[in-house]
Amino acid sequence: GSGSNGNLVQGVNGLTGELGQLPVPDRETSDGPITTCHCKQHGCLEKSASGPALARLYHYIMGADATAETIAERAHAGDAEAISVLDSFYTTLAKAMIPIICMFDPDVIVVSGGLNNLPRMYDLIPQRWGHYALRPDLKTKLLPAKHGALSGLRGAAWLGHNLHQ
Repeated sequence: GSGSNGNLVQGVNGLTGELGQLPVPDRETSDGPITTCHCKQHGCLEKSASGPALARLYHYIMGADATAETIAERAHAGDAEAISVLDSFYTTLAKAMIPIICMFDPDVIVVSGGLNNLPRMYDLIPQRWGHYALRPDLKTKLLPAKHGALSGLRGAAWLGHNLHQ
């Protein structure tokens, strides 16, 4: 589910907030291989904007295996190959955010999970949004989750506790 004014919004099918199942628009070869998801879609956000997706893209571009964490470490250390792969990945992520921005016009998009500490992500992705959006000067901000990679887990625990009181 998703939240609105502090309330859980479920929707008639219980699918509110399942944004990971949206397809990445304007998909190109540089976005990496298209992978089928458990949702039966091909190239959805969940399979294109995650740690495993970054690892697949690295393998696709560089022909070598590396985890998302290793790619991030290499990029932080100035490795040109890792930085190049992240550059392509950030373009894919920028495209992936456009359907969300168009549907909800949010003030902010919050990133949690294992990818929330990639180098320069919070600057470079918003710089690219305008190229794929209706207007080039989007005001939406991209920010890391306050509690990092565990934010989703903390939110689920909070929700479960409050629903059962």
